[in-house]
Amino acid sequence: MQRVPHRRAVQAIELQRAAAYKFGPTLYALRALRTAELHDWAAECAAEWAAAFGGDARAVTTLLSVVDRARTRHFIQDEVVIREGEASSHLFVALRGELIVERLGQGVIGRLGPGDVFGEGALLESARRMATVRATRGASVMEINAQQADALCRRVPRLRADLTRQYRARMTELLVPAGSALAGLSAAQLDLLWARLLPERVGPATVLAQQDRVAGEFGIVLSGVADVFRRTAKGTRETLGRLGPGDFFGALSMLTGAPSQVTAVSVGPLQYMSLSAGDFVDLMDAWPAQRRRLGAVAAQRWRPDGGAAGLDLLDDMLPGMAINTELSVMRCPYCSYAQVEADRCANCGAQMPWVP
Repeated sequence: MQRVPHRRAVQAIELQRAAAYKFGPTLYALRALRTAELHDWAAECAAEWAAAFGGDARAVTTLLSVVDRARTRHFIQDEVVIREGEASSHLFVALRGELIVERLGQGVIGRLGPGDVFGEGALLESARRMATVRATRGASVMEINAQQADALCRRVPRLRADLTRQYRARMTELLVPAGSALAGLSAAQLDLLWARLLPERVGPATVLAQQDRVAGEFGIVLSGVADVFRRTAKGTRETLGRLGPGDFFGALSMLTGAPSQVTAVSVGPLQYMSLSAGDFVDLMDAWPAQRRRLGAVAAQRWRPDGGAAGLDLLDDMLPGMAINTELSVMRCPYCSYAQVEADRCANCGAQMPWVP
């Protein structure tokens, strides 16, 4: 007798086809079919996906094996699936319920539902988690370990490329949010930036920038925090604030060639993306608009005088930039993030209480 398809299995297949056989919806659909014991239909769907993704002859078997062996985890309301800053190499696919994505200092930055993939950064680059994901109510996820994911990526090379594109898109939103100093880059410019950025991980008490020394790199913080301070003429330490995700360091020193005016030291484990001095200067020479914006924000970031001295220094050393007349830099009253003027803060997302 012909087995009647389970309603959820049919919905899963519709989701897969609507998503053009993307990885997450495909795993979601295959799991629903296998749970409903519709194995022949599952094999057909796996074969369609493998063909669409250019998999080899064993890709179908590997895909079905991953679905059968992957661990399914269930979470109650507000329970954390992954936590920002933790080390893990598992990849996840949402199966049921809704999950929210949160970042320290920014609150909720996204939502995930059935078929959505997350955690690919840890798999691809062994990066620590960039955000916290938690269940809004009850939720279920499929947990794929690194060995299972690597086996599938070997059979289907395009899968790794697709996961890499997804990871870079999410990282671009973090590194270059609307209103940030590097906002406005074209797709070609972003590709060039990604080709030169290097992921870095450091432990606590690591010096990222040293007062009175010329910076050797430009960095954008991904996770973790760093204390920023300066030594006064009397030898005392003046605490200025902290760097957090999305903040950068080393820009003003490399733009002007002058020593850094502050010291930045990591408080705990910290991840950042780095540009060497040579790559940074090359890109800024090619991108004058971003150079202007970055210089304006960097000059005003930590100065009690509002950055006037820093802007004068830039005007003297980088003639023609006209930073102090062409751009307005504002500081968020809620999180103290400095950025080029915008309706909302690029760091915490708060609506600005004034009209620039």
